[in-house]
Amino acid sequence: MKNKIQFLQFIAMLFISFSTYSQVTASVQNLQYTNNGQATISAANCGNLDFGTSTSTSINLGINLSKPNGQVVGLSDLRVYTQKSSSDSRIERSWGQIQESSWNTLVQPNTRQASANFSINSSDFNVSGGILFVVFKSSGGTEY
Repeated sequence: MKNKIQFLQFIAMLFISFSTYSQVTASVQNLQYTNNGQATISAANCGNLDFGTSTSTSINLGINLSKPNGQVVGLSDLRVYTQKSSSDSRIERSWGQIQESSWNTLVQPNTRQASANFSINSSDFNVSGGILFVVFKSSGGTEY
């Protein structure tokens, strides 16, 4: 009987662990860029950006956010960063705040759309490439 109670306690703890673990997903959509004011280019699947001989590139991107129903993230930050390489420091390119009340709670998971616009230079990256990424930071300090 004692083993059954311990097993049931284990199962209960397992379910509690699964229900309390949650995560916010941030994904980049519709990344477009313009080199030196030329025609806008869409990066397929948010792939490579070709700076060519451009000295200044304008970036416009959509960001889709989703979180489990009922997860509270509070007043959160949404930032876009670039890095010359994975070993270099990240450089903030865009920042915005996300209010808890702005999430669409009528769908599961809860969703929210955002956008970012900023300019970068080819010198911000190594010749071999670099990284552009989005970070969602909850009011509790957890980064996703």
